[in-house]
Parts: sequence; structure tokens; C-alpha cells
Amino acid sequence: EIHESLFDLKRFQDTQIVSIESGTRHNAAIDSEGKLYMWGATANGRCAMMSHGSRGMVIHPTFVDSLRGWCVHNISLGDSHCIAIASKGHRKNQIFVWGRNAHGCLGLGDKKDRSVPTLLKYINDEVEGFASCTAAGGSHSLVLVRCKDKNVTKLFAWGANMDGQLGVMCEKKQSHVVASSCETRPRQVHSYDG
Repeated sequence: EIHESLFDLKRFQDTQIVSIESGTRHNAAIDSEGKLYMWGATANGRCAMMSHGSRGMVIHPTFVDSLRGWCVHNISLGDSHCIAIASKGHRKNQIFVWGRNAHGCLGLGDKKDRSVPTLLKYINDEVEGFASCTAAGGSHSLVLVRCKDKNVTKLFAWGANMDGQLGVMCEKKQSHVVASSCETRPRQVHSYDG
């Protein structure tokens, strides 16, 4: 249960919060209507808004206006980045990313920070299915996609991979395969040992 003193009562007196998530220095809450609220440090665009004042932070849960009209179902917060699943009309379970893009953890093919939620087109447009859940590590991201064949799921990973945390191997060094240091685009995790 969320203690009511955590939220500005004027903003939230008629709002039912149904999901919360915490990053290193930023937080998120989703209400029963799928509206996303964020607060905390705003550096690198991690709260999808400019700070209120000169201190580089948003001190009260604040509606993420750039997702107005979208129903947010899921959000994961990494160290300084965010990944969310949202729907609007016929566009179901679309993946949005924003924040610090160190090591390509936004999956957009570059390392440029984004301060506005940006559609992750590769999975949204090219994978036949829908995103069912997300996870964000310090500087890497994961998405589980349920394919049109309801019995099949695909796992995608991207971002920092110095310790093999993405589960994808792609560089050949002499006679063995090693993990790349980062992946800036989603890569499917193909094998599960077990």
C-alpha cells in the first residue's frame, strides 16, 4: 500500500495508483486510467520532462504530458533510462524508451539521450506480436514479446553487455565467441540453457 503522504494530495486525491517503479534517482507511478506520473532527478531526460527550478529535479509526481492519450500498462526504470509499454487506439502494446542512452540502452541504434518518450520501432513494427513486459537494468533493457502464435514468446535485449548480461554473443575472437561490449539495437536471445 502506498502511504498518501508520498503524493501531493491535491494532484492525487481522486487518482488510484495501480503500479509503481523506482530507478536510481527517479520514480514512476501509473494510475488506473493508464496515465504515467514521474518525479526525481531529470538529468539525461529520465523523467521525460524539464526540471521545475534550477535543481534538476521534479519533487512531486507529475503527469508525463508527452504520453497524453496513451494508456501506459508497464514501466521499468534503469539507472537513468526508462522503458514503457503503452496503447492508443489500434496501436496496442507499443514500446517507448527515453532517458540516458549510455551503451545504447534505449535500443534506437545510437547513444544519444532522449528526453521525450520515443517509439522503439524495431520491435513495434518488425516483430509479429506484442510486448508483454519490460525490464531495465543499470544500462541495459529487456522486452518479452508474445507472438501471434500465443504459445511462443521471444526475448529481446540491448544496451550494456560487458558482463554478458544481454545473453547474446556476437563477436568472434580467435576461435571462440565472446560478448560484445554493447548492443544499440534489440537482439533476440535465442538459446536458453536448461
